[in-house]
Amino acid sequence: MTAQAPTNFVLKAYPTEALARAGGHSNALRINDPDDEEGSIVNNASQAANYGYWTFQRYWYRIESNEPVSEFYIDWDDGENNSPEKANVSIIKTDKPSFFGVTSHIYTQAKKHFPLIRVKSVDGFLSKWYTPHASNGASAALNTFAGLDDNIKTTASSGIIYDQGQNSFSVVSVERNDDGTDFARIPVLEPANVPSIGVLKTDRKRVFSGIDNTWIGNNGRVLDETSAEYPDTSTLHAICSNQNRAAVNVKVTYQEGVLGGVSAVSQISTTEGVSNAGGSGERGFTTTELEGKSLIYRAMDETYGVYITWTPHGAGSGCNSSPPAEAGATGVTPLAANIATESSGDASAYVSPEKVAVAIATALDGVTYHGRSQFTSARAAGFSGRSLINTTHTDAGVVALPTIEGSGVAVFEETGSGSDYYAPRFTTAGVDASDGTIKQRTVVTNAFDTTGRIENVARVLRMELVNNLENSDTAHTGSTGTSTLAPGERVYLQANIQDAEADGLPDSGDRMNNINVHSTICSVSLGNPIVELDSLGSSLTVDATESKIRCSNKSVSAYYIDDNKLISGDTTGNRQDHQAADTTYNITDKIVDGQDFKDTVGVKDLRYSFEWFRDFQDSNYRFYPQKRLLRCQVADDHTQAADDGYNRSPIVSFDASSYLTVGAAQADADGLPSEVAKHNYGAFLFTNRAKIRTPEWFDLNVTNRGDRTQIFGCDTNTTHTLLSSTAYDTLTTTAHYAPDNVSNADGDGGLTDADTVGPRNALFMARKEKFDRIFVRVSHDRLTAAGLDMSVMATRVDNTIGANGEGLPEVRIQALYPAKKTRNSSTIVWKPLKVIDITRLKNKDNSSFYTSGDITFIPPSDWEKTQHSTNVVYPYESSFMDEKGSGTDGIDDKWNQDSYALLFLITMIASDGDGSGLETLKPCFNVMHMYPFNNSHSQMIEIVDPMHVSLNKHGIAQSISFVRKGRYQEIKDRSGISMLRRVGAEGGSIKLGSIDLAGDPHTTRAKFDEYVKDAVPVYYDVTHEDSSITRLFGTMVDMSEDHPTAKVKPKFACTMKVTHMLEIDSSGNIIGDGYKPLGGDVIDVGQYLSAA
Repeated sequence: MTAQAPTNFVLKAYPTEALARAGGHSNALRINDPDDEEGSIVNNASQAANYGYWTFQRYWYRIESNEPVSEFYIDWDDGENNSPEKANVSIIKTDKPSFFGVTSHIYTQAKKHFPLIRVKSVDGFLSKWYTPHASNGASAALNTFAGLDDNIKTTASSGIIYDQGQNSFSVVSVERNDDGTDFARIPVLEPANVPSIGVLKTDRKRVFSGIDNTWIGNNGRVLDETSAEYPDTSTLHAICSNQNRAAVNVKVTYQEGVLGGVSAVSQISTTEGVSNAGGSGERGFTTTELEGKSLIYRAMDETYGVYITWTPHGAGSGCNSSPPAEAGATGVTPLAANIATESSGDASAYVSPEKVAVAIATALDGVTYHGRSQFTSARAAGFSGRSLINTTHTDAGVVALPTIEGSGVAVFEETGSGSDYYAPRFTTAGVDASDGTIKQRTVVTNAFDTTGRIENVARVLRMELVNNLENSDTAHTGSTGTSTLAPGERVYLQANIQDAEADGLPDSGDRMNNINVHSTICSVSLGNPIVELDSLGSSLTVDATESKIRCSNKSVSAYYIDDNKLISGDTTGNRQDHQAADTTYNITDKIVDGQDFKDTVGVKDLRYSFEWFRDFQDSNYRFYPQKRLLRCQVADDHTQAADDGYNRSPIVSFDASSYLTVGAAQADADGLPSEVAKHNYGAFLFTNRAKIRTPEWFDLNVTNRGDRTQIFGCDTNTTHTLLSSTAYDTLTTTAHYAPDNVSNADGDGGLTDADTVGPRNALFMARKEKFDRIFVRVSHDRLTAAGLDMSVMATRVDNTIGANGEGLPEVRIQALYPAKKTRNSSTIVWKPLKVIDITRLKNKDNSSFYTSGDITFIPPSDWEKTQHSTNVVYPYESSFMDEKGSGTDGIDDKWNQDSYALLFLITMIASDGDGSGLETLKPCFNVMHMYPFNNSHSQMIEIVDPMHVSLNKHGIAQSISFVRKGRYQEIKDRSGISMLRRVGAEGGSIKLGSIDLAGDPHTTRAKFDEYVKDAVPVYYDVTHEDSSITRLFGTMVDMSEDHPTAKVKPKFACTMKVTHMLEIDSSGNIIGDGYKPLGGDVIDVGQYLSAA
C-alpha cells in the first residue's frame, strides 16, 4: 500500500506543537502502510510535499486514550534498553483528566524506534505498555523491548508475532496484525539520517615546494597510455632551465620500485602418442616410451625433475619405479607425477596424452617452497590429440625454458613447430623485478641515455646539486660553461611523460590534451641546492578525523581527501574528475575514490612542487606563490534508502536542481532541515556574449567537477572561451554599471557583439550560504605560450602580461552583488563589490587568474538573499539574464532559489591586441575550477618557493663579519670548576652595506629595498683564501639608510638573518651532510643512505 495518513492511530507525529494540539490525521506525518507486518512506519520517504522526518529535528507527538486519564507515558526506545532503569521515558502530566497528551522529542539515532506508550487513570492505576507490531516479515521480531519483559514470546510465524494482542501474562501488549483483520494504531518511528560534517585541519597553511612523487607512474595517480591521462611511467630525467647547460650533474637518492617483474608462462605440447595398442587408431604412450623420461622445470628457487609413474592394468610392470637419472641429479628435486592404475581407452597397455598432461600439471600445482606455491599449472587440449601443459611461475623473473631429458624424447615431447603445435616455449617470458632498495645516481642534465635517465623509480628521497660554483654567465640564455648554473637557473627532475622527444621537454600534444597534469618531481638551484622528502617545511599533514558523524548509532566508514592536484587516478570511471554527482540518492556531490583519495585513515601527508612550464616566475626567477584548496568528505555506515540516503558529508557544488528533492519528487526543499537545505543548491554560469541581448549562457556545474576540463580560457577551440576586448572601459559619461542604467548602457541605442570595449564575459555564482572567499584553480601552459622555447620563457619574466605576441592575455575583473536599490525598495540592483584578488601576479595589473589563489571580500550588509524575478534589474540591458532561443541555462532558469549571488564581469585583451594571439589558438591560459570555501571541510594552503636569490653580484662596500656560536650546557661543581657539553648550535646575522651610486648597474639599493619589503630569501657567498666557500642563506630583516650633508654619497645597510649555511669546497662540492646552522654541524643528522 502507498503512504497515507495515520487514521485511527493513538500515537501520531506532527511537525509543530499547534498541529499536534489541534489533532486529526490530515496534518499528521504520514505512515508507509497501516497493515505492514514490519510495522506502520513514519519515515522520510512517506511524507507529503513540504514535510520530512529527520534526526536532530524536534517533532511533536500526540498520544490519545479511550477515556480521560491523568498521565501519559512514552518510552521513546532510544535508551540503553527498555528497562525501567535504562529507558528514556517522557511523562505528560495533565492539569485535569484529558483524552490526549502532547510532548516533543528529538531523535539522535537513524534507525527504527519502537515506542511504548501507557497511561495512568484518574484513580492512579497504570495501564500496560502498548507497542507496535514489527517483525522481519518471516520468523523474527524487530521489536523486542529488551529489559522490560524478556519472557514474552516475540518470535513470529509467517511474519506474525506469536504473543501479539492483549494478554494476561505480561506488562506489554504487542499490537495485533492479522493480515488486515486488525490494523496498527502505534507507528514505528524511523527518522532519516542527517549528513555528517566534514572537518579538515592542517598543521600548516604554508608549505615549501619540495619533492612531489605524485607524478611518478609507479604510484598509480598518473594512469597508463590506455587512459586519457599521460602515459604511466617510472622513468625520470633531469633538464636545466637553460638548455645550454648540458653537463650539470645532480645526485639523486631514490627508492627503486619492486615493479617490472613478470611471471614466466611456459607451454609444452605432448605428441599425439605413437602406440596403436588397441588397433582402432587411438594413440597413447606405453611404459617403455615413458621410462627414463624427465621433464625439468626451473623455478627461481629450485629445479624440479618431473617423471611419470604408471602401472598398466593387468599388463605387466610399471615405469620409473625410481627417478630417472636427470630427475635425481645433483641440485634437482625429483617430483613424481602419478597416474592411477586403470585401463585407458580400448586397451590396457597405453595411457593417453591427456592423462599424462593432467598428472604433470597436478604434480607441479602441489609444489611449495617454504610454504609458497611455486607453480600454477593446468592441462589444455592441443592439436590433433595432443595435450598442452601450461605452467605459470608464481615468482616473477627470468627462468630457463623447461626441457625433456632422456633418450628418445621425441616420442613424447613435440620437438617441431607447426601452425598448431610447438616445441617447448614461453608464451610469456619472465622479467626480473627490481629490488625496492634505496639507491643513488648522479645524472647529467639534458641527456636521455643511461647517463641522464633513472628507470623504475618508486619515490625520490633527495636531490642535490653537485657543482655549486656560480656561473657568471647570463642566466637562462648564456652558453659559457655547461656544467655550472648561473643564479636563478634550475635543474628540474622530471617524469618522462612523453615519447622520444629530442629535447626532453614534455610533448606539446600531451600537454595540450592533458592541461591538468604536471611532470616536475622537484628542482634544485644555487639558491636551494638540496631538497629532501622531509625537508623542514616541505610537507604538511591534513587531518579529517575531527569530522562529526551526527547520529550516535553510526560510525565513520571512509574518509575522502582531495589534494587539488587535478588528477585523482580514479580507475572506476571518474579518472577525469575530482568529484562526481550522486545520481542514485541525490544527496550531494561526492569526492571520487581516486587512487588514494579514499581511505579508512583520516590523516594524510601532502607534498607539492612547482611546475616550471605552468607556474609563473618573478624578476628574481622565483616562482610566485601558488595556493591549493584541500577538501575532505566523510562517509558513515548508514544503509542508504530512498529519501534516506545521506551517508556522506555535503561538499560545495553548483548543481541547481538534482539535490532539491533528496531522491523523491514529493519531498521538496521545504521538507528539509536547514543543515541539509543549505547545501542542496548552487548555480555557476558563464557567458562570453554579455553585451548582446539574450546571450548564450553555459552551466559550469559539470565542467567545474572535472580535472582535465577548463571552465573557461582563451582558446577559441573550447566552448567556454573568453572573448577578447580591444580596450578597457574608459567611458566618462553616466556610470557604465549604474543600477538604474540598464536598457541603454553605452548610450548607443543598443548593444551588439561588435562592441569590443569593456567586459564582454560574465560569471554568475549563487549559493544558499553567505560566503566571503572563492578559490580559483588554474593550469596554464607557459611553454606553449613561449613558442616551446625555454629561453623565451626566461626573458619574459619581467614583462609577462599582455606583451605583443606572448600568448598571455591581460585579464581584469570586477564584481557586483544584488541589493535593494534603496532601503525600502522592492527593486534589486547590482552594486559594485570591492574584492582582494590573490589570483593576480604581485605588483602586476591586469593579471587576474594568472595564479591559483583566492578572491576574498567583506560580505556587504545589504547583500540580498534573493532569486531571479521581475524586480531584479541586471547590468547592460533587460535581457541579460535570459538564455538565447529556448535555452535553459540562463540566470532566469538557474537562479530559482533564494540565495546569495555574485556577478563577475571579465575583460580579456589578447596579447596581440586584436584577439588573435597565440593563447586564442592553443590552451595556454586555463581556469580549471572555482569553489567558495568558507566551510569546515576546506583548507587553503600556500606553496612557496624555497629558492634564495644571489647577492653576489651586488656591490657590497663594507666588510662582513659573523660569529659561529654553539649552544652549551654548563655544569659547575662547588669549587667553581665547570664542565661544558655542546647541545646544539646558534644562528646569527650579518650586516651588508653599500653606497647608493647613481651608476650602480645592479641597482643595489633598490633591490635591497625590494628584498626587505617582500621578505625575499637571499644568499651570500664568503670566499676563503683556500677558495672554499661559506654560503650563507637567510632573509633581510631591516634596512637603514644614511643621507649625509653636502655631497657625501648616501649609504645604506641591511641586516641579514642567517637561517642556515653550506660549506662548499673549491670544486663546488658540498662538504659534510648538507645544510648547517651558522654555529656549526647539526647533531645526529638523519640520512637515507649512510653515505655523503
